[in-house]
Amino acid sequence: MSCHSGTRAPKPSFHVKWNPKTGRGSISQKMPNGDRYFMCLQCRYAGYAGGLWVGNLSASGFLWMPAKPVRGFKRLNIFCAQDESIFDLDAKQEYDCGWSQNFGRGSDGVRLKYVEGEVIRDGSKGDGVILRSVNRADSYEVTRYLYWPANADWFVISTYIRNVGKRAVHFAFWTGEDPWIGTYGTSKGDVGWYAKGIVNRETAMDGRSFHYGGLIDLGNRLSGQNSTGFSKVADFIEPDPNLPLPDKVFFANSFAHSKADIDQKCLLNSHTLTAFNLGWTDIRLKPGQETHFAYALGRADTSAPLHPRPPKIPSMVWGFDQAISRAYRSGYRVKKAGDRGLPIRFYAETIRMDIGTRIDIYGSYFFQNLTESTQKSSMFYPFPMDTDHPYPDLIEVHGAKWHKVKKGLVWRVKLAPHGRAVVEVHYAQAYKKPVARYILTTTGYWGRAFQTADYEVSVPDGFRKVHVSFKGPTIHKHGRTVYRFTKTDFLPDRDLVVTWSK
Repeated sequence: MSCHSGTRAPKPSFHVKWNPKTGRGSISQKMPNGDRYFMCLQCRYAGYAGGLWVGNLSASGFLWMPAKPVRGFKRLNIFCAQDESIFDLDAKQEYDCGWSQNFGRGSDGVRLKYVEGEVIRDGSKGDGVILRSVNRADSYEVTRYLYWPANADWFVISTYIRNVGKRAVHFAFWTGEDPWIGTYGTSKGDVGWYAKGIVNRETAMDGRSFHYGGLIDLGNRLSGQNSTGFSKVADFIEPDPNLPLPDKVFFANSFAHSKADIDQKCLLNSHTLTAFNLGWTDIRLKPGQETHFAYALGRADTSAPLHPRPPKIPSMVWGFDQAISRAYRSGYRVKKAGDRGLPIRFYAETIRMDIGTRIDIYGSYFFQNLTESTQKSSMFYPFPMDTDHPYPDLIEVHGAKWHKVKKGLVWRVKLAPHGRAVVEVHYAQAYKKPVARYILTTTGYWGRAFQTADYEVSVPDGFRKVHVSFKGPTIHKHGRTVYRFTKTDFLPDRDLVVTWSK
């Protein structure tokens, strides 16, 4: 007989059906107030390449289903599909995810082939969903991260475009939407909005002073429409304030890319397409270089319909992918030390490597907040993986919230003003060849040397021809040989590597 007390724990609010093998699928979230949101990523349309672009066929890409009807509407479309394109200015060629009306007819761009993806967080721990996708064509590799926080009616997309070709590239990056806001299937009554108010006419803006905006299902008063019968729901896009802002922004009855495409006398009155478009239009990358864009998308606050506002995006959200993206960027190294002005200092570590039938690493990592305010930071912890060293089969972390990623861990620490924290990690890794490695060189990211660092390597006495990449005193204890070395003011220029034979 078993006994249970209290109420049942609530079920996770997220339901992730996005398939990383195809880059297609959906995510849904139920809010505490009963509202539901449904997001479709490259769903149903056969021409989609796959990847983290909102899109669906004959249905909403981002749908709000309020617990109680809003002005009589039970289902409210927030986004139909993202129309996002890379336009190569030398080749005069568009690249997209299989469909974009930003240029051409939609399906006539070069398809960015889906390469891989991953569900990094599935939302089951109440910390939101994080997904990753990679698409590639010719010189362009596009890596995208999507973060949908728990209980949020908005999400963030972070995009890295890398030149993987042999020639320099010159391109424009455009992201836009024709959402059919409110009622799916029609743009009737859709007008624009931004910080200074409602946009009723085709309009070009200097993007460098643009901070947020979108479309609202309000009715265009200049064409005789009043707000009666419209849902007054609005969407928004907000570029990451920590990155360069777009240089061009347009509201128009079709996708615009220059002032010549705009008729300032023309009202926003198309029933089929009202477009909102942002452009970063002069990007140059040499082979191997990359550029970064990020923006939040979602439902705007329309409690005052003539003055919509985006929700408040916490500052910590804008860096959600920094540690994760470092984990995946090939060849990531900081070659020279230097104070990078980071608010948190990684000032010491203690590492013990025990080698036997497997490799056990025990690490203690010491951090200090250098500022007078509370700091939160995500950090990437890499594993040394190759064909002879698989992903660890045992992982324990104390002192930080953490989750797995493909090549390591990402943990998150919170430090009080001028506070200190210790994170402890134990992982166990199998090996096929007599080589063990602990990664030290990524310490350069922090831009400062360790104040102190202590290392210990322990192997059975039966191991022969043992070589440790750092020198130090040796002792014999309980049938094992222990190699120790201590460093001060230490910025590693190589990893800790141990080789042996039996």
